[in-house]
Amino acid sequence: AVKKLNPILISPVLRASVDSPPVLRPSVPSAPDCIPQYFSLTDLTTTTMPSKTLKRCFLALALRAFLFDGFSPAAADASADAEEARWLVQSASWGTMSYSEGDGVKSTVLSFAESGGRIFFYLMGVSAPVEGALTISEASLDPRGCAGGDVDPEDPRCAKLTASGTVSPCADEESCRAAEEVLFARHPQMEGWPEDGFIAFEMDVADVWMIAAYGGGSVIGPVDYYAADPVHHPAYGASNAAAGAATATRGRTAYESSAAAARKLVAASLWTVVSTTSVRLGRGHPWGNVRSMTDGASLVDSKGTPCFYLPTPDPTFVDVAADGRIALSFSE
Repeated sequence: AVKKLNPILISPVLRASVDSPPVLRPSVPSAPDCIPQYFSLTDLTTTTMPSKTLKRCFLALALRAFLFDGFSPAAADASADAEEARWLVQSASWGTMSYSEGDGVKSTVLSFAESGGRIFFYLMGVSAPVEGALTISEASLDPRGCAGGDVDPEDPRCAKLTASGTVSPCADEESCRAAEEVLFARHPQMEGWPEDGFIAFEMDVADVWMIAAYGGGSVIGPVDYYAADPVHHPAYGASNAAAGAATATRGRTAYESSAAAARKLVAASLWTVVSTTSVRLGRGHPWGNVRSMTDGASLVDSKGTPCFYLPTPDPTFVDVAADGRIALSFSE
């Protein structure tokens, strides 16, 4: 059916003003006459659609929904999406925070803790609210990788999400104490960190983008996110990976330079978070997305140039096409 349609194109939209950067939007073979002529309530009982036109309309609309509206058996159920998002946030203990600095985007790896969907951080050197985006991958839950290493981190079935919102310091002593209780239970080491340097922060989640199955990502509103129960809906079968198959890592030596340690970390990494300036969210909002990567077949072949794959419908592709400045974060 797809072969009968025109190829999917990426059509640039001309810059309308200085404040509105060019946006690349996917163009799907469409049947514009389908909606007004054949699906209006007034004409529904009086208009008949030719068989060939009906098939073409159906295929075009179905293809659009499948590729760009997140239509799939798993993604169609909004409550299941919200449950999966809550499960991933509850299960993870660290993620990548993307944030804007100057006229670009930066990112850093942060530990966090969750309670009832609320996300808390313990930060130093920050005292004012910050617009940020926290990206989490199911691949971070197991050193072997997603589903015990059977599923690639970039595979849509390996759940990943980006929660966007405002990260603000706790408002008063009581809220600080409650946040610290959650953080210290999840990260006991934090309790020994200097009290005069670290402050508890909370993200006010305004938007959640998640993909956990084939068919495209879905957007979850804050009301649905906070109201859902954490439930895992795996889109893959049971893992066949052998236990204890984690990749061995080499620690940094006392005489190793920061540059050498950075090259080693990038070379040993299988995935990263690509931080961009979001086209979908607008207003220069930072965003992040999990991508598998490589900079060579092995440590010996490492070139120091991270390479990753961006399918054209992906939000990161749209962001990079509008502004090629990115940030990559890696964690041991």
